[in-house]
Amino acid sequence: MIEQLLRDIAAYFDYLHDFHKLFAAFHNASIPLGNHMAALFRYNINSNPYCLYVKSSDTAWTHCIRRQPKVYKKCEEGPFCGTCYAGMGEYVYPILDDGKVLGFVDVSGYCFDREHSFSRIRRTAEVYGLSEESLRTLFLKNTKPPLLDEGFLRTLISPLCSMFILLNRELSAVYGPAPRPGDTLSNVLSHAVVYLERNYLLPVHAADVAAACHCSTSFISHIFKKNMGMSICDYVNRLRIRDARRLLTDTELSIQRISEIVGYSSSNYMSEVFRALTGMSPRAWRQKK
Repeated sequence: MIEQLLRDIAAYFDYLHDFHKLFAAFHNASIPLGNHMAALFRYNINSNPYCLYVKSSDTAWTHCIRRQPKVYKKCEEGPFCGTCYAGMGEYVYPILDDGKVLGFVDVSGYCFDREHSFSRIRRTAEVYGLSEESLRTLFLKNTKPPLLDEGFLRTLISPLCSMFILLNRELSAVYGPAPRPGDTLSNVLSHAVVYLERNYLLPVHAADVAAACHCSTSFISHIFKKNMGMSICDYVNRLRIRDARRLLTDTELSIQRISEIVGYSSSNYMSEVFRALTGMSPRAWRQKK
């Protein structure tokens, strides 16, 4: 039951992104995920390119984490929307079970007040040493106006929250409500996944991930493969092919150009990886759209 729920939650996050173009992520307050977190790591960070750039500053990322208790507190009142300290607009949906906040799902990528957001962007650039020009460019490219019908988004997110509630009940019945041993390991893996989400378009190797996580190459390679079910290289390929699929569907860019954009030096190699992961060639994928 637990493994099926984990697969269903991961599939639903992919559905929200691939079919509705939503940047959704979850944040856990008290669900005893333990090492099961490995199955959901990639959905525990916001994949909006703007947010990923802000988190390229470790200090800014730490600030994001430290602000979460305030969000949990506000979640007690129900769903809400607002603008984060870095200027990004978000809709927040509490994961509530009998009034207890287990965590929340946030959907980012909205601009509620451009001048207010730009003011926070300027402040973010100054405080964390980031490029204001890059922040503005990424913000404009990855935001849209506030929703006219927030009810539709709430309907989309509600099944996801329900799955997390059920997952919490199943895990608590097996492991109890306290966090399971292995949280330190989970933190290392979380940092590894964030590093890869930031850098997968660049040449990236296990040694780079190890340096970012302050551990040995052999250690990060071992725990990544054991807990994620794939090597670091395989994970990078999945991220790149994810982007390639979108570009093949949404643009008329050549396969050669797409391979360059997603980080491959050879379109032939990208095609090999693409076929291995999707069961079809990039050309066949484009033709089926």
